[in-house]
Amino acid sequence: MSYVSDPTVRNDVYFTEDMFSTCQEAYIDARCILWDLHCEIEKDGSEPTSNVSSQATSRSRPLPSISLPNFSGKYCEWPAFRDLFTSLVISNADLTPVEKLQYLKNSLGGDAHQVISGIPVTGINFSRAWTRLVSRYENKRVLIQSYFKMLFSLRPMTKRSAKELEKLRATVTEVEEPLTTLCSNEER
Repeated sequence: MSYVSDPTVRNDVYFTEDMFSTCQEAYIDARCILWDLHCEIEKDGSEPTSNVSSQATSRSRPLPSISLPNFSGKYCEWPAFRDLFTSLVISNADLTPVEKLQYLKNSLGGDAHQVISGIPVTGINFSRAWTRLVSRYENKRVLIQSYFKMLFSLRPMTKRSAKELEKLRATVTEVEEPLTTLCSNEER
């Protein structure tokens, strides 16, 4: 509390009753409860269903199209790319394998493009190209290392401000969520 120089602020309830710690404990407790509920739902294998959401969907306007994701070869970008590309392209029964391969090549850049650059665009080569990418980037150890690298490369806060603190929090959250997912998948 030495960083608070104004005695009226120092004597505020927030500091005298350590409200920060109280709020932080409440947040952690709530997060643990939510995590337990999440695990319970996953264990049951069912998700809550609602007639309201299905009715709302049928009356809603069409959604804008989702553009294909791009992937440059950064390991920490792989899970999001893999999931979105799978959803938009691989699971699309209307696309032929040659179209899927062309979409894949158009979505790649940098190191990722180099992984499949020698594969010609033919119908039989899509699964070969996708398998190469998966074998290269679906490496949990390297994925975890890349997230820790992001975390450990954080610069110390240069000044005490809400903006700097928010930037730090955003980066930690950006790393925490995928790490939690990767580690929970390891335990299964």
